[in-house]
Formats: sequence, structure tokens, C-alpha cells
Amino acid sequence: MLIKFLLILIIGTAETWCFTKWSLRANKQRAINSSIMMMIYMTIYLKILDSIFKDTNTNILIVAYVLACGIGNYIAVKNEKKPKIKKRKN
Repeated sequence: MLIKFLLILIIGTAETWCFTKWSLRANKQRAINSSIMMMIYMTIYLKILDSIFKDTNTNILIVAYVLACGIGNYIAVKNEKKPKIKKRKN
């Protein structure tokens, strides 16, 4: 059970990272990049759901997935390049 928990935590983090990156790319109107990232995201997402529902003790796996979502989103947003603000000369 611990191994499955850790796998869902790691894979869920990657999945949420992909979704957040997809959202950022879609907002910048990068159609091909966002389409590829959405396909990767959905593949991972559906695989995680499949593994959670096949297990009889799903509560701990749902907790792992929820934690992974928060971690993945945090990493993706923290690593996003921020636009540089030019300083005005007085």
C-alpha cells in the first residue's frame, strides 16, 4: 500500500504539473504545445483514476492524489518565468 501511495503521489504531481503548464500555455495561445500537454495530462489522469478505483482501500490513495495535485501545481507556478519589469529612469 505504501508503494502505491508513493507512486500516486509522484505520478499525480507530474500530472498536475502538466495540467498547470497546459493552462499557462493555453493562456498564451500556444495551440500545439497546449494540445500535446493536454494529451499527456489526460493519459496520466485516467491511469490514476483507474488505479484508484481498482483498489479496495481508496481513501489513502485519494489523499495521496490530493497532495500530489497541490505539489504539482506549486512546482509549476513557482518555476514559471515571470516577465521582467523594466525600471523607469527618473
